[in-house]
Amino acid sequence: MFKGKAGSLQFLKSLGFKVPEFIVIKHDDVVSWGDQNKYAELIDALSKKNANLILGKAETFIHSVQVPDLKLSTDKYYAVRSSASLEDSPDHSFAGIFETKLFVTKIPEAIQEVWLSLFQAKALHYCLDRNLPWSHLRMDIVIQEMVNGDKSGVLFQADPLGKIGEQIIVAGYGLGQGIVDEETDTDRYIIEGVEIKESDIAEKHTYLAYEHGEILKNAVPTEKSKISVLSQSEIEKLLTVSVILSTHTDHFMDVEFTFMNNELYVLQARPITTLPSKKQIHIFDNSNIAENYPGFSTPLTYTGLARGYTTNFKNLIRFVGYTDEDWAYVNNHLNQLVGYWGGQIYYNLNNWYSVYTLLPFGGEKAVASFNEMVGINSESMIKVPHRSTLKKLRLLSKILPTFLSFHFNASSHHKRYKSQFKDLYLRFQKEAEEAKSAFEILHVVDQLDNEYLSIIKVPLFNDFFSSVLNSTCRKLAKDIIPENGEQLYNDLLSNREDLESSRAIYSLIELSELIQKDPALEKYLETSIEPDPRFEKFFIALKAHFDRFGDRSQWEMKLEMPTARENPEITIKLLLEYARAKMSREEQRQKEKDKSEKARKEFSKAKFKKPFASFLFWLLFSKCTDALAFREDSRFDRVRFKGVSRKLVLKL
Repeated sequence: MFKGKAGSLQFLKSLGFKVPEFIVIKHDDVVSWGDQNKYAELIDALSKKNANLILGKAETFIHSVQVPDLKLSTDKYYAVRSSASLEDSPDHSFAGIFETKLFVTKIPEAIQEVWLSLFQAKALHYCLDRNLPWSHLRMDIVIQEMVNGDKSGVLFQADPLGKIGEQIIVAGYGLGQGIVDEETDTDRYIIEGVEIKESDIAEKHTYLAYEHGEILKNAVPTEKSKISVLSQSEIEKLLTVSVILSTHTDHFMDVEFTFMNNELYVLQARPITTLPSKKQIHIFDNSNIAENYPGFSTPLTYTGLARGYTTNFKNLIRFVGYTDEDWAYVNNHLNQLVGYWGGQIYYNLNNWYSVYTLLPFGGEKAVASFNEMVGINSESMIKVPHRSTLKKLRLLSKILPTFLSFHFNASSHHKRYKSQFKDLYLRFQKEAEEAKSAFEILHVVDQLDNEYLSIIKVPLFNDFFSSVLNSTCRKLAKDIIPENGEQLYNDLLSNREDLESSRAIYSLIELSELIQKDPALEKYLETSIEPDPRFEKFFIALKAHFDRFGDRSQWEMKLEMPTARENPEITIKLLLEYARAKMSREEQRQKEKDKSEKARKEFSKAKFKKPFASFLFWLLFSKCTDALAFREDSRFDRVRFKGVSRKLVLKL
């Protein structure tokens, strides 16, 4: 059985589907048709992993290849497609990496171009990113009769975002290339069971067709533009294909198809790489994540979150000290750490657990701590890869320097991040204001994402670091003062005016004090929030508050939620409540200080009963409070990042 597209086509044909006729040129066939000395030079270049050198040697070899007569009809058009050994596999799609030639008449030239695409720089980088043995890849080539279809599309046996109970069909008029490249207007059908649950029938303006020796973009006839591309009987034919495939595969597949003269041709089928095998059981839970993403969340929020988790973890793993080779086996798991169903966001627990298999020691305990942290009770066990003691020690030697550096030099890491974020935030606020066209806005969105995600590894590592310190100090506090040590520990933490969250609260209290001093202002704010010259001082102070803290909202991590700046009524209502309660900054500060001092005295009294625990507690407490303070401040930064992102999205 051939691998890649060739294997897929043979498999589809064996199931009795109508597949356009094809032949397969094996990798070794192409090699045998060329100069063997030049091929030996190419093989030698592969070991050097220099993309320019490899491509140069590959071009030299492929120009020496003499393709024999393949006995193909001269009055037909052909598609010449790549069929690399790992292509379209359950783990690696290589989508868009290798060359495909359509409506070909000059077969030898097309074979050379497709085979050469195995050695392009983007193929090398794809393999290096996934720790794949590029030198082991082999390029078979499929030569297949072209079908100039009347209507084409793709059937997904499950929603690639994770909703496995629904199938999706996307279809448009003309060639399938127009659907894949999004140049053709399409209809979308959601199938549940064998029934059409939802049909999104678009107004279709264009389609691709092969005419007069070239692929043209044509206008859809008026009488067809607003009706469904697929008939009921055509959808039933596609569902029959899906049912047959399901009985012979362990993966959810996406199936490319075309109809010509009312006859269905199955062009290709490959596993949906974002979904697990049907044999795997995956556990999803939203016990913890629902606090930040409650109720309905838009796909916009979900896709940003999913990308953020994936990029953040990959950057964090590199920051800690792992090489790409160390964590290649969990790479795919990092691509789906969260799931999305019916507007709800969930943790994909299996994939989270797999991250902990990177730890050289204590993976199972780390999973138990994770479960405790997010508030779930899962009995799922992780499969920790077998490692020799030497391998574990080598892994430990790679990551230990980062942990020690962060412990002893945390403040320098914090300062560097704060400086980077400040520069990034000010620059992108300006760019967000200046961006005019949709293209410019999308460019800024992409750049903002990339640059912010590249520096957030420090706050993420600090989150882990602070949680370990906080958990340790909390346990020591309960050991030192069993009856109320945990509450006293919380009181100790409360007296930090330098926290950005504390500054936000004190800023609100100061605004409320201005209201307390001016009854006319209080009366005005009960009915209006528009700036009034009579209360200029208050509204200048309110603007300064929103400039600094205005990106906060009740569920601030959801892009669809208005910020406090956009929805000032809630803040004004809170200020009026503070004013009526006679809130005072000095009183609040003194209250927090007294509470902290009282707790400190209680711990001081108990140090003689538990001297070692007390010594360890105070040794770690300073580090812990600094780490927690940085965690709070960096979370404000995340909110500010969301604020700029929301501004750009609304502008778009």
